[in-house]
Amino acid sequence: MPLAMPHQGALDWLTQHANHDGAWPYRLGGPSQGEPTLLAVAAGAPEPRVWLDTADLGWAELLLPAAVGSPARPTTTDGGLAVALAPEQLASINRRELALQRILVSKGEAAAVPGDFDGQLIGWSWVEGTFSWVQPTAWAMLSLRLASMTHHPRYEEGLALLLDRQCEDGGWNHGNPDTLGQELTGYLYLTGWVLLVLPPGTESAERGLAFLEGVRRTPSTTNLALAVLARLAHGLDPAVEHELLVARQQADGSFGEAVERTAVAACALRAVERGDCPLVADVTAEAQPRGIEAERTARRAAEGPARRAAEASDRRPPAEELP
Repeated sequence: MPLAMPHQGALDWLTQHANHDGAWPYRLGGPSQGEPTLLAVAAGAPEPRVWLDTADLGWAELLLPAAVGSPARPTTTDGGLAVALAPEQLASINRRELALQRILVSKGEAAAVPGDFDGQLIGWSWVEGTFSWVQPTAWAMLSLRLASMTHHPRYEEGLALLLDRQCEDGGWNHGNPDTLGQELTGYLYLTGWVLLVLPPGTESAERGLAFLEGVRRTPSTTNLALAVLARLAHGLDPAVEHELLVARQQADGSFGEAVERTAVAACALRAVERGDCPLVADVTAEAQPRGIEAERTARRAAEGPARRAAEASDRRPPAEELP
């Protein structure tokens, strides 16, 4: 039977299972890590400020500004900005601003690619100085969006990269829509991350949302949670996905032993029940695609079916999505 308050149940479980440093591991009993910690904070769990100030978050730092949100600055009675900030507020602002600065200077590498996409577009990567990948780019753009930086050149190029990397089936995978003549398939959870930053109403967004409906046929906790968040971000009713997600919650409030799954599920539950998850924000004022959709469509049409037919013998079965 579903819990009466699913979000609070997940939040209580996360709070009870934090490590001694206040952060979270991937698996209970393991060392604290950036990804589960930031997802837990985005879900509403207490922010481990000391740990965040000292830990090496790796690529997860790309999500930090989005996860911790934008601390409200206190104002005077006449609406002006108060002179003094509480120490904990100042610490959060400083950590967030430092992460934003690092995001702006962090870059993936351009590369010649054996596929029908533009390897010269620069986004973000898991490891500094390597190829730009989809999930790190989406995380960085989430953070820039929350900081009202959607017209920054880095954000605009990141958007162009994501549009260029969309697979034929409408979804996104880790980075290659095709390779060596083989069309690759999208992954549901990665499509969800991309849709959180994609402008609504575009052809790419509509195709992505249609692909994401596949979570109803092959549900998993992470896929469902990101589908809920993505549908909310695009003004759609997530009732079906939300119901399927809540049905997976265990009696103790968790969604299994993988901490990041409970954390991302709690983000989705927070967005539905409270409407204030920092991962879901107004995207209507974002930078719009600068003809990239039309350009790629024209490029693929110009190739014609000949190239695909000639390379068909090279194709391998599509890789399956991780559970």
